[in-house]
Amino acid sequence: MSVLFAAVVFVLGFQAVRVFTTQTFWVLGETSDRVILLLVVAGVFAAWSLAGLLALVLGLRWARFASVLVLAGAAVIGQLVGDPTVDIILGAAGTIAFGWVLALSVASLGQAAGYGAAVAFAIDVAIRSVFVTVDAPFSSSPLAVVLVLIMAMVVLVGGHVTALEPGRFSGLRKSSSLLGVGPAMVVFMAYSGNFGQAAAPDAVDLRATMIWVAAGAVVGLAWAGWAVTSGRLGARMHVLMGAGALALGAMLVGSVPGFNVVGIAVIGLGLSVITTSLFSSDQQDGTAAWTISSLTISGLIFVVLLFVFYSFYGPTWVLPAALASVAVPALGTELFRRDRVWSERFAPKHRGLSVWRVEVLCFLPPLLVGLMSAPPSPQPLTATSADVRVVTYNIRQGFGASSRFDLEAVARELEQHPAEIVALQEVGRGWVISGAADSLSWLSKRLDMPAYFGANAGDLWGNAVLTSLPVEKVQNTHFNSKGRIPRGFQTLNLEALGTSVTIINTHLDHEADGAPTRASQVVRILESWNQGPRTLLVGDMNAEAGTAVVRTLDKAGFSDSNLDGPMTYPSGGPLERIDYIFSTADLMSAETLTGNSTASDHLLVWARMRLAS
Repeated sequence: MSVLFAAVVFVLGFQAVRVFTTQTFWVLGETSDRVILLLVVAGVFAAWSLAGLLALVLGLRWARFASVLVLAGAAVIGQLVGDPTVDIILGAAGTIAFGWVLALSVASLGQAAGYGAAVAFAIDVAIRSVFVTVDAPFSSSPLAVVLVLIMAMVVLVGGHVTALEPGRFSGLRKSSSLLGVGPAMVVFMAYSGNFGQAAAPDAVDLRATMIWVAAGAVVGLAWAGWAVTSGRLGARMHVLMGAGALALGAMLVGSVPGFNVVGIAVIGLGLSVITTSLFSSDQQDGTAAWTISSLTISGLIFVVLLFVFYSFYGPTWVLPAALASVAVPALGTELFRRDRVWSERFAPKHRGLSVWRVEVLCFLPPLLVGLMSAPPSPQPLTATSADVRVVTYNIRQGFGASSRFDLEAVARELEQHPAEIVALQEVGRGWVISGAADSLSWLSKRLDMPAYFGANAGDLWGNAVLTSLPVEKVQNTHFNSKGRIPRGFQTLNLEALGTSVTIINTHLDHEADGAPTRASQVVRILESWNQGPRTLLVGDMNAEAGTAVVRTLDKAGFSDSNLDGPMTYPSGGPLERIDYIFSTADLMSAETLTGNSTASDHLLVWARMRLAS
């Protein structure tokens, strides 16, 4: 029961953290100062330190159960309500309660807690595989509700049992290994458990991504089960090899083209065995102060690492720093460990059952969903031979005008405006602050269209094109506008209209003082275009008709497919026209439409294009 309780606590904790960070960003932080956003999130994680006060006021037994009740209740209510503002409150409550449960209950379980964390990695990957990379709190599926209810019941039962057990905690030296818990969460959420991070750099398809990511988590879990039943010397060897796996994975992710997904899997494998050593079983009756302090600091390290990672768009040193912050405490605690108490209770026969009951069950969902997710193939043109339908849509990473995540609404809007070429902007592929979903893989599978991604901010945010047409060449170009959000443009040469057609998909600077930046970005696009024939330039230009950007394009020979068309932003009450489909003189629009959905904060723009007579 101890392992299952710890595992489900971690899974619900991961979900609470994703909900809180995501909705805080989209409801409060998208247009606010980053420092304010950092302080809000850091304040919630700093509240982990109040676990001691809770235990003083209620007593350890009731403090344990109260924290478990808040964690489970926040998860269930959030799953049923689904309001973004309410989600911030529930996500914050769940995140705080997660830290309290870790400090007051889970940490006292010793290595059972560490192995439970490894189990949680595999379970979390399996759950998000079921919903095609979407986490349960962001899914409206009845199955998601059932899963969260089951996990809440397990946590409540396990919390009741744990509350009756005596409080045994580590001292200063032995609790210091808990400093690695926050960095371990960073490694898992941003890398080893991140489908988008596995897929995007090398354009790996959904099938391979799911199988590789799940294999890393599941094989790592089996290895962790082996490690915790080893003697003291054997355990040290396992942890050393786990640290080696982390180093090898980081090398493959950072410097070996084509092996990114393998590197992610290797990191996942090493992370599971390393995490088992972060929790000490060599405990005694005493204060939980050192445990609470170490976990609180680890939570703040989690916040700082993620803040740096997303504020500076994935600096390469974050992964090595996070890996070192996990490996060093784990190696330190294993070198000084004197006990193998829990390994004696976790007999080999139980490990054998674990392989069949846990590892196989966790691997089945990603394996089955992966096998059913064969990459779509290009198809012949479905419109009349003289026409090709084009869409441009800023999808805001799947977060609608109300800031509620709903990729299904985006898919339905695209289905209502069928097109052979779908150009998307603001495509997220696994950011923790965007629900951790790979929105491009999800949409590609849902719409059965091949996807081509152009990363701009790190590996996981940028532009994308979905097209059923044969593609001859794909190129992604960065603007390199200093001091601005990294942006760029995609150039695809594809077969349409009985000839070769070029599509340029872009998203220009959005700042109020960004007119000079947008002007230079358009010049960069035109230089790359070099006056090629049969070209469509589409995207979110963040510039209205009559501005310098549109005038420059007009002078270069691009025509607006829907001159004087309706406003496109914001979708709830459009005030500006900033989304366009431009074309060269050898192409003309036969029909144009503008959507009316609030699935994003922009409206979709659709056009039927043909060769000019």
